[in-house]
Amino acid sequence: MPTLGGGSVALAPATAAGVAIGSGLVLDAGQRLLSANQAALNNVYNNQSSDVAGGANGAPDFVVSPSGTAFPVPKGATGPSPVISPAGSQTGVAFTGGAGGANGQVSTIRLMNPTPARGNSPGYPNGYIKYENSAIPRPQGVDPYSGKTLPNSPSHFPID
Repeated sequence: MPTLGGGSVALAPATAAGVAIGSGLVLDAGQRLLSANQAALNNVYNNQSSDVAGGANGAPDFVVSPSGTAFPVPKGATGPSPVISPAGSQTGVAFTGGAGGANGQVSTIRLMNPTPARGNSPGYPNGYIKYENSAIPRPQGVDPYSGKTLPNSPSHFPID
């Protein structure tokens, strides 16, 4: 993942509401990513806030972690929309319906809540990012730049 640095972009201190940088969203330093930022993301979704200077469909062009890692949002994606688990609880938000990657197959970026280590999962104390294609019946994890499918574990990008 690319990292913003070298003084090219001055990262403002992140707040629970998030901060706009160009056409991107900075995640809060507390990394209660989806609980602390949910109000701001909901405001963006409902076009009630200028926290994100969005792309063509109101979605940001990228999301930036507190350490400066930039995660591109697929071009043309809309959102955020809630990610709901099979148990019915919200586990993150997603920007969907885009066309990113070199092959145009990256349709979704999911920003997921922190998770504990469980089974083969190492756990993601600050949450993680997952890119997916729109394969039917079940989307597959993909590389955000090439669009090629990835095994499950390498398709989870920890938020730092």
